[in-house]
Amino acid sequence: MIRQLPAYPIYLLIQGVFGFGFITFATLSTLYRIETVGLNPFQLVLVGTALELAAFSFEIPTGILADLYSRRLSVIVGMFLFGIGFMFEGLLPYFVTVMIAQVIWGAGWTFISGAPGSLDCRRAGRGGIGKVYLRGAQINQVGLILGVPLAVVLGSVSLALPMVVGGAIFVGLGIVLLVVMPGAGLQSCAAWGTHDVRLDGRHVPGRGVDDPGPAGADHDHRHRGALGRGFRGL
Repeated sequence: MIRQLPAYPIYLLIQGVFGFGFITFATLSTLYRIETVGLNPFQLVLVGTALELAAFSFEIPTGILADLYSRRLSVIVGMFLFGIGFMFEGLLPYFVTVMIAQVIWGAGWTFISGAPGSLDCRRAGRGGIGKVYLRGAQINQVGLILGVPLAVVLGSVSLALPMVVGGAIFVGLGIVLLVVMPGAGLQSCAAWGTHDVRLDGRHVPGRGVDDPGPAGADHDHRHRGALGRGFRGL
């Protein structure tokens, strides 16, 4: 049986692979929609609008799922929806299917927004949260840098290929998380009790993080920014 990993490396894995897979998809996505699908400017606006409406519409119900049922499940479902949406768009180059794809992966975004951040807060304690988010942002940037040349190489073969490969990366990540992601005790910084927890998962007595205050809110904002920069750029 494969052993589940601590939350900290899981968080870094999500950040790195998310950046890598997303930029692989996004680098040539607009060119694909214009050259392969043949969308006009008005249709491109509709595509972006469908994405934003899907993200807005699913934000509350998916947040309830993450908070009340399972943040682990929320993250995993989100990764699969990202992958399915990306591949659906790349494999079926039609305006209607592109619109449907936006709804699929727009919903996927709401499943993962904020949920991965709860993984590391519980493990890091007040003093380590900043380091966790900083390292996550660094890993995310590395993934973004590595994904761009891959997208260019794949796009030289077919403009649809980076979208399909990007989707496959997310599906693969979902499968990996299904096996190694810890399944219990994922709480927000505000919900964690009166112990600091080191990055190796060991409890040590100290100040709790039950009241993260403005610093905690700022860290959560940074986390969402790390995952959301590419999303807002489409």
